[in-house]
Amino acid sequence: MSFVDFIKNFKSFNDFLVYLLIKDNYREANTISIYHIHIGSKAEIIDSKSENPRNHECTLFINTLFNNPFKQFSPEFISQLINFPEIKIRNVVILIDIMYSHSPELQGFKDYTDMSLPLINESVVQHCNGSITTINTSIEILQLPFDVDATDISKLSDILINISKLYSILINIMDCTSKVMLEYYANSINNPHHNIISIKRPNCLMPDNSIGCNPFFTIIPGSNLDIGEILVRWINYKDDMKLISELEQIVDCCESSKDTYNFLTEQYKDIVLEELISIVKLWSRLSYTNQQEIDTSLDKLLFKFCDISFTDFISYWKKYPSFRELILSNVDSYYCHNLKVFLDIFVVKYEESSSHISIVKALQIEAIEIFKNLINYRKDDEYIITNIKGIEDGTTHLLQRKHILDYLQQYNKIHI
Repeated sequence: MSFVDFIKNFKSFNDFLVYLLIKDNYREANTISIYHIHIGSKAEIIDSKSENPRNHECTLFINTLFNNPFKQFSPEFISQLINFPEIKIRNVVILIDIMYSHSPELQGFKDYTDMSLPLINESVVQHCNGSITTINTSIEILQLPFDVDATDISKLSDILINISKLYSILINIMDCTSKVMLEYYANSINNPHHNIISIKRPNCLMPDNSIGCNPFFTIIPGSNLDIGEILVRWINYKDDMKLISELEQIVDCCESSKDTYNFLTEQYKDIVLEELISIVKLWSRLSYTNQQEIDTSLDKLLFKFCDISFTDFISYWKKYPSFRELILSNVDSYYCHNLKVFLDIFVVKYEESSSHISIVKALQIEAIEIFKNLINYRKDDEYIITNIKGIEDGTTHLLQRKHILDYLQQYNKIHI
């Protein structure tokens, strides 16, 4: 079998789904299947030694899972390996890009083209009691040479979630188009399956060696060894924030502790950078002095953002779609979905206290709390230490929009 023949190619998305349902609708003992969904994957491969390396076909994460899979295991998972004589990890790599219809070659897998097929590897973990755990890893490549949209990926995710009732499945989504999965990404932290689906902010220049692109997974209590059942989930900030302080105490104990700690704190930073961007976007809107007009079900409503009370803002956001559209209308599509998610939570949080506080004051409180956590997790963050006042004594009025904007633009290279 040649490497070209090893790649499974599909003519339509429906053909692909039918294939998936037939092939994967069964349980294999001691098996974890990780579905890597790469959208817009055919991109120029940048050398790993360059400043911003990227490979959107065979990522660093896939390479690690194939050659050294235990490097992506949490400390808890590693401690439980002694209970598993054998573990199988299937890497199902789904490469989606219309450019494959013109050029199907996979530049990102060039290091694998001379290997014997199918792509299978074996790693052995030696335990202190003399027993071993054998980890068999494999790679399957499914090529979709056409465009997809978010609805297609949601449908695919739903199918995989249903299959996960039969055996352990993890989903890793990488959108290299910068647009297809923006709304999905914005809502991902509230997705009921957030511990099964991992997704990073869509980015056509995504460096695949970044911490956030290389997630960790852990074992779930309840795995039934008698029937070869192993249950796993992604490590994530929402479920594992309490672990951060514990991991900080043992970062020098083992590589897994340090790497898992770095992953969780980096994921927290990714989450709150999105929130800080939303804070800046809303704060900017509050400086508008011109009169605004929106349609309600009864008449037209006139107001100025610079004069609007917090109570009215919350009322308008909840009542009038036209107000929500106005807020989001001038926001770049790259960020507007995140702003909507932020505001949905923001108005609920401050609804009862809105008559006693201004919108700006609430935004200052939110930002100071973020900076408090950031400095706890990243004690060497020089910008926060030097420029953000009020963290210790809660004097939030000292924090200005400029401070947040400088932190985003100068310290994190996020230009909005």
